[in-house]
Amino acid sequence: MRLITTIIILCFFSNTFFAQHSYIPFAQPNKFWFYRIFNNHEPAPQSENAYALWTKDYTTIEGKEYLNVYRSYLKGTHPCQFPPCFSPSKPYIFLDTIKIGYLREDTSLRTVNFLSEFISQEECANSEHEVLNFNLNVDDTISKCFRLQLGGEDKVWGPYGAIDSIEDSFIFGKVRKVWSLTVLSIYGMPHITTTRLIEGIGMDLYNVLNFTPEHNFIDFCEGDLFQCHIASSTNITRTSEIKLFPNPTNGIFKLDGIYEVKEARMIDISGRSNLIKVTNNEIDILSYHSGVYYLVLTDRNNHQYFNKIVKF
Repeated sequence: MRLITTIIILCFFSNTFFAQHSYIPFAQPNKFWFYRIFNNHEPAPQSENAYALWTKDYTTIEGKEYLNVYRSYLKGTHPCQFPPCFSPSKPYIFLDTIKIGYLREDTSLRTVNFLSEFISQEECANSEHEVLNFNLNVDDTISKCFRLQLGGEDKVWGPYGAIDSIEDSFIFGKVRKVWSLTVLSIYGMPHITTTRLIEGIGMDLYNVLNFTPEHNFIDFCEGDLFQCHIASSTNITRTSEIKLFPNPTNGIFKLDGIYEVKEARMIDISGRSNLIKVTNNEIDILSYHSGVYYLVLTDRNNHQYFNKIVKF
């Protein structure tokens, strides 16, 4: 009798627990998403680098409140005989920090918009656009802009991003609604693969905020640095504290606002980072293609500075 009573109580609390499930917002401070960058090497893709996206503080733009989104590359090693095979260190260690854009969420509609600091190949992604919709039903599709970034509608494979099924699952410490959908995988021969859209987290395959299919999700955490096993984080220095001139540039420009550069990196729109030389506060990027880049500088005190530079 006591056993039956216990089972009834457990069933009651289990049903109550799932019935009381309420919406988990996506755009909240102190959330961390971790990604690996893969190449399209044959016969198997190789891991080249890794980074974290994370959120902190709010910014007001044209009367609207946005959540700031940052990206930090991760320290790691290539523990294999034939690299690349990048594996991030644990606990995670941030090597740099740049702002990549802004999030705005409508919790009543359960939609998430993103305003990027980067220039995308898809025109729709160069202004504020919907990246996530946590109010979809079976046979609905993800946003038109994100479908375009995934590949649009292919004659062979058909439309991408259609919702196949919806369920509740216990993921990263919470009961979350989960949508299954199909996307195109670029690795090897192109093929359709199934991924999940997870409430409060996003997609468990791609980075939807600064989209590129080579960036694959590996981990998620929400909380402070200690809770998320992050050993250190770099200082965030505002863009206004460093000046680049001329900007736009034909390839040679000067710096103002930083003393003794220890390291300088150029980051392109795909997220790839390259070391560059600074000579007498002057940088030469004549060999770079035209486009928009981020310059990330580290001074002798390990403070980070960043700004956008346009090469024409």
